[in-house]
Amino acid sequence: MRYALLVVMAVFCGCATDQVSPTKEEWAQAEAQDAFGPRPENIEAILRPHWRITLFDADSMKDLEIREPVRSFHATWHYGYAQIRYRDSITYCWMVRCVFNAKNRYGGYTGLKAHDYHIRDGKLLAYE
Repeated sequence: MRYALLVVMAVFCGCATDQVSPTKEEWAQAEAQDAFGPRPENIEAILRPHWRITLFDADSMKDLEIREPVRSFHATWHYGYAQIRYRDSITYCWMVRCVFNAKNRYGGYTGLKAHDYHIRDGKLLAYE
């Protein structure tokens, strides 16, 4: 009986797909049309206002490493039936990973942490 339940669960879990990411065809079309916008040049100037708002002490930021931008996408989505994510819209952009150490609200440093930022046309779209 336990094995039958496991088999049924495996079948239903195997049917769930994530519809958020672009398909290979959509990605190839975006690359062909250069849908990512211009490559961001002065990344620190774009992100500095965001850091001033979100970090507890933005001036305490140490060991900032801004990595090279890579082509990416930002998707808005919603949950559908059986908690499957469905895409509402997709924006092709540049993803920049920044690694830095900053103070927390207690005044201690948090350690090096990586943060991903999605940039399009010189503006911050989203961050993770």
